[in-house]
Amino acid sequence: MKKVGDGYVLELYHGPTCAFKDVALSLLPHLLTASAKKCGVTDEICILTATSGDTGSAALSGFSNV
Repeated sequence: MKKVGDGYVLELYHGPTCAFKDVALSLLPHLLTASAKKCGVTDEICILTATSGDTGSAALSGFSNV
């Protein structure tokens, strides 16, 4: 939350929220790595995305450190 004048604004670009897409994006990297491990994939995995709004930061946050 950021104070703007007499009110507050919720900034959604700092990482995932509780929205369904953000919850799914936080689970997806773990499912992807578990699947790669089960299938014996040892190559680096490159993920290319296109997004708008706050979804990009949620995706980046979900895949960071995984």
